[in-house]
Amino acid sequence: MTVNSLLERAKLLFLHLLFPSFCCSCKTPLPYNQLVCEKCSEALSKGRIKKSRVRTLYGRRFIIHSVYSYEDDNEAATIVKRLKFAHSFNCANYIGKVIADKARSLRKEYDIVTFVPMSPFAEYDRTFNQCEYIASRVSKQLGIKEQNCLRKVRFTKKQHQLSSVDRRRNLKDAFRCRKNVAGKRILLIDDVTTTGTTLSECANELYKGGAVSVTSVAFSLTKPKR
Repeated sequence: MTVNSLLERAKLLFLHLLFPSFCCSCKTPLPYNQLVCEKCSEALSKGRIKKSRVRTLYGRRFIIHSVYSYEDDNEAATIVKRLKFAHSFNCANYIGKVIADKARSLRKEYDIVTFVPMSPFAEYDRTFNQCEYIASRVSKQLGIKEQNCLRKVRFTKKQHQLSSVDRRRNLKDAFRCRKNVAGKRILLIDDVTTTGTTLSECANELYKGGAVSVTSVAFSLTKPKR
């Protein structure tokens, strides 16, 4: 073993002692800077979403890309919940990497990364918007700027309690574009999507603001209520 390789191993050991890594899903101890263990990675792969969802609103087709299935307490759901409710920000690093990889695979160009906004009250109650944290990680992975392009302008009910039809009514006119996005190609991200209504409503506002393209990508996809 060379001196350089010994120094590199010593560096990684030192970093691991200072910043121990644990699996974002099962909390198994991991080597420094690794985010998900092999077992959870394999389980996530089995739930990979193969088809994009298509919504038609306001006479426009919106394609919703997602990566993993979100079901009960599976690995994807656990990662999202740990970020949202346990403030485990390493989960944002993992979700951001997954979304960035998906965005690259679509072979599109992006000028801005943005995210689904929360109402000021909801953000104050949670203390942060998890999608904003994820967007910052996606931005870093892709090397393009992250910008808060949208705002939520009215109160809405929690989506998971609603049917597909009620989700549409609940979110109609709930968002507004708050930045000049004329001529921009935008990557719009969310942590969880169900029917695609939220991302479609947000994308529509960005198009109204002058965006030339909006690509919507969510980390996970859950089944809608009937």
